[in-house]
Amino acid sequence: QYYVKVFDKLAQNPGYVEKESKRLNNLLKKGGLAPEKVDDLTKRSNILSKFVAKVQSAKEEL
Repeated sequence: QYYVKVFDKLAQNPGYVEKESKRLNNLLKKGGLAPEKVDDLTKRSNILSKFVAKVQSAKEEL
């Protein structure tokens, strides 16, 4: 589910992955979240980190 959402957003806005990754990391750093929410945000952050690596490698190939 989340992968599809990221693909769609990335198609519309190439900077989405970096921006969303920063946002999620800031939320995790602030703390005060329920453990379930922390797990969810961590999973999303990990997924986005894979996309960041792919985007950067694609830029290097160009």
